[in-house]
Amino acid sequence: MTSNDFNSAVVAWRQLFWPNFVEHDDCVFRVFEESVYRQWLQQTGGDKTKAEAVMNHLHVLNVLPASVQSPTRDLVVAFGRLLQDAWSTKLRRDFPGREFCVDFPSEELEDLLDYEITFYQSANKALHAKAAAPGS
Repeated sequence: MTSNDFNSAVVAWRQLFWPNFVEHDDCVFRVFEESVYRQWLQQTGGDKTKAEAVMNHLHVLNVLPASVQSPTRDLVVAFGRLLQDAWSTKLRRDFPGREFCVDFPSEELEDLLDYEITFYQSANKALHAKAAAPGS
């Protein structure tokens, strides 16, 4: 492996585990594109929590290195929990006044591709529930 290859790998792993989060419209994203956000906001009926969750989701199996030829459930779960801890820590550090849910399944799933991680703001969830309540 060359120095450039190693540097590229380090940058990719850093971005996966310690993302440069992007704020937009009171939401926080791992990766952001305005057109994608508008599309998801429309599809979710303006629900920012759902838009955040779907835009921030990641299938853990899809980010394992290609050298992992036959990943086990234990490996996928361990990797997902490591991401969950890293993202939770980074979100708390970058946004100390906000509360986030960083979701990763705790139950055993049949298909390894179903192990997804995502995050969204708890406050957005509460705000949308209040706005949807009768008399609001």
